[in-house]
Amino acid sequence: MDGVGGGPAGGSCRADPARRGGARLVRVAVAPDERERGVGAALLGAVIAEARSLGVTRLDLYVYPDNTAALRLYRSAGFQEQPDGTSDVLRMARGLS
Repeated sequence: MDGVGGGPAGGSCRADPARRGGARLVRVAVAPDERERGVGAALLGAVIAEARSLGVTRLDLYVYPDNTAALRLYRSAGFQEQPDGTSDVLRMARGLS
């Protein structure tokens, strides 16, 4: 899967076969004037649904800890922080079963 949406919102998810059923959410972007309207949640929901349909069982992502809007979105979608300790970004993941 590579890309969902377009126009003011967009996202992409990259599946890596070496990850045994896992995929990484690479980007979710929403135009500033479209934020806080549910666009990000709808886009993330579409990415999750598409990943499931392709047999992905685990989705992970990296996010900067000061990106509070993204953290709120990902947490509300069931993503949880994963211990990493090796970088200045947070790793989050959720199962898709």
